[in-house]
Amino acid sequence: MEATEASTIGCFPGTDPFQIEKLVQLSTIIKEGQNCIYDLYSYRLCANAIPQLPPGDERKDKLYHTTVKLLEPRVQKIRRLLQFVADEVHNLTQIVSEMCLADRIGTNWSPSLLQNLCAAFDIFATIDMIKNGKSALNNDFSAYNRAFNVIKKDMQDAEDIRIENETLQVFLVTRDHVWTLVRDSVKPIDGVSTLLTACLKHCIAQLDGKLYITPDDHFLFLRCLPRLTTLYPNPASGDPFKDSKISAMWGHMRAYPYVPLFGDLSAAASDVLSVVPGFNPAKRGLPSFTTTRADAMFTKMSSSTSSAISTLPSWRSIAGRGPSSLWRRAAGHPSASWPPPSTY
Repeated sequence: MEATEASTIGCFPGTDPFQIEKLVQLSTIIKEGQNCIYDLYSYRLCANAIPQLPPGDERKDKLYHTTVKLLEPRVQKIRRLLQFVADEVHNLTQIVSEMCLADRIGTNWSPSLLQNLCAAFDIFATIDMIKNGKSALNNDFSAYNRAFNVIKKDMQDAEDIRIENETLQVFLVTRDHVWTLVRDSVKPIDGVSTLLTACLKHCIAQLDGKLYITPDDHFLFLRCLPRLTTLYPNPASGDPFKDSKISAMWGHMRAYPYVPLFGDLSAAASDVLSVVPGFNPAKRGLPSFTTTRADAMFTKMSSSTSSAISTLPSWRSIAGRGPSSLWRRAAGHPSASWPPPSTY
């Protein structure tokens, strides 16, 4: 939706221009964030293709210049990602701050606005989780930085690039950097608990009523339940979760402890909630932090298989009759006993 369309819609009676404006701003964040996710997920290692030369080789200097030239576009992608995170986290914080003002905190927010707000939070959390598992980013940047440190004496803007590289290095080596930035920016806002509760109630209502069309929307609501919980100013007190409509989220998280994230990646509610002080997954019926996903999924599949097998007849009762008896019964042979025993 373009800004001009938003202003036109705001002219119709019964519409809230403020909500339309925020809806457009959040849509922009979501659209740009999805492009970043595609680039980040499809990123592949390039540094391994660069040959290694023995010490003292006269071609070393040329190799370093070629390495910087080759990896510059790759590092530029990381710079754009960092720039997006810095700019759009600031914009998201501004949106949340304006929605939490005293004269608006009690507003009946539209479902579309709440959904876009949840999707915007999900974008940053998804970027963070994909970045945590992308070692190719660190490997390419390390190769680039090593080559740059050797040839920087030949570059005019070497000091500016060095400062940028230091910022990029902190961004890459710090785990959960993006979500920590979001959490530290949102938590201090007055009234944010009320807005987060409205978002959680929206997600729970959509899940309870199955008011989603695509699996992506379904998994979006499931991912937002633990993620929004970590944004409360004081989640350790438990006060925000005493609302009966909010406590229903634990049932959804128990039903889906592991949720698809993006592509072949998945997210675990216990992992997300591990940042909440004093959180005990066993108390909420969730897999513990030390339980591997394979073990948890195997246990769940084994219990489901066992319950399914228990409803089948004994294999001895089937094997004891032999294939000829089964064939005669299927063919309607008069020698086949009928009606069949209850154990068959």
